[in-house]
Amino acid sequence: MLSTGDKLGPYQIVSSLGVGGMGEVYRGRDTKLNRDVAIKVLPAAFANDAQYMARFEREAQLPALNHPNIATVYGIEQGALVMELVEGEDLHGPMGLEEAMAIARQIALGLEAAHERGIVHRDLKPANIKVTPAGVVKILDFGLAKTAGEVPAGAAGSATMSPTLSLEMTQAGMILGTAAYMSPEQARGKPVDKRADIWSFGVVLYEMLTGKRLFEGEDLTEMLASVVKDRPDLSAARAPVRRREWVWPAAAGLFAVLADAVSFVHFRELPPEPEVTRFTVPAPEKTAFNGTPPAISPDGRTLAFADSSPDGRTQICLKPMNSLEARMLPGTDGVGAPIFWSPDGRSLAYSGSRLPGLMRIEVAGGPPQSLACPQVAFTSAPLGDWSPEGIIVFHVGEGLMQMPAGGGTCSLVTGLDPKRGELRHNSPSFLPGGRHFLYHRTGKEEQDSGLYVGSLDSKPGGKAPRRSSRTLPQPGMWPRRARPAAT
Repeated sequence: MLSTGDKLGPYQIVSSLGVGGMGEVYRGRDTKLNRDVAIKVLPAAFANDAQYMARFEREAQLPALNHPNIATVYGIEQGALVMELVEGEDLHGPMGLEEAMAIARQIALGLEAAHERGIVHRDLKPANIKVTPAGVVKILDFGLAKTAGEVPAGAAGSATMSPTLSLEMTQAGMILGTAAYMSPEQARGKPVDKRADIWSFGVVLYEMLTGKRLFEGEDLTEMLASVVKDRPDLSAARAPVRRREWVWPAAAGLFAVLADAVSFVHFRELPPEPEVTRFTVPAPEKTAFNGTPPAISPDGRTLAFADSSPDGRTQICLKPMNSLEARMLPGTDGVGAPIFWSPDGRSLAYSGSRLPGLMRIEVAGGPPQSLACPQVAFTSAPLGDWSPEGIIVFHVGEGLMQMPAGGGTCSLVTGLDPKRGELRHNSPSFLPGGRHFLYHRTGKEEQDSGLYVGSLDSKPGGKAPRRSSRTLPQPGMWPRRARPAAT
């Protein structure tokens, strides 16, 4: 306990400001810089623990949070934390919607600035938020709660020293005040990240609008159980109507959206961040790639590509993504370009030279099947795609042709229009649903070329297909499972 006139280094105690869960707070005077400061003296349980104090000092040495909505930490002096003195009241409700939103916005900006620096508050509550007479929000004790999560030596298993709980166990109001704003992870004693601050922000906003705590309980156990298990009744939130009758419904609706987002999005396991993986696929021994673009299977587990042997023979190779070995697919001699998969990943379609036209072969093995239409004269290797409904669309000299994947009658689905200066239709790619597809149209003039949407139900010579606003990569060079969306 310090008294007026006591000194901690260059800081002189002026008066007591109050007692908090993490110690006693005093108004002090910096005799060197001639300014008032706030001095928080840590409880003896922490101040006398050398290991804890070392961690506490490292915490205070984090990169300074220079933000208008965060109270600045100046440093540590004789086991006390020296901070910016913020004049103003602790945050409390109820308040009108406009006032609450102005304050909430500043809180969010302060949290965002801290999170961008990798710093998590972990004890956000009204008592740690002050609003100055000018309406500026200041978040207090940043980083302190994170350090407080470190349990002092010999305190393991003690309820009074468990992470995030207040040390002032005789002050029930402080215990409940802290527990009431915990995230479920904190209440369970699990490691937490910035999402814990987002949860607490939502709980604080509720109290700003209603003047009531979102989670209640007669003691610490009931309070923690409520945080972990209860789904709060947001319909009971009633903000005071001050100016217009629409304030309450607007406030309730706003918080309902926020609470749902916090409860059911931020505290679920987030999907892993997508990662770019680069690797080299070596050709099998004594072979070389023939330049045919590879094709990844629908499940992403197998790569199909064409390989050339020294004697000029070409075959399809299959390489599992979890293996270093690739195997030849017998019966695919003379494979051309391109190769594309069936939607179930059991078959491949490709162009051949020995049997001209489109070929199909089962990945598990077996003889290839010729899908070539007798009436079709292939002028180049057919570019195609395979729909979930079992229809293959592929490029021929006259436009795009469709046919059943098991073989059968072929029909023209798009035809070249010489009046439009069309030269080629190629690179079809089915859209979800399997009835429409994208394809690239090449014209004599640049403005006549582009990406178009076609339909299996259309007839050549009918209504002109709709043009997409997107552009298409070079034919055959785009991943089969990363298709552009329709516009």
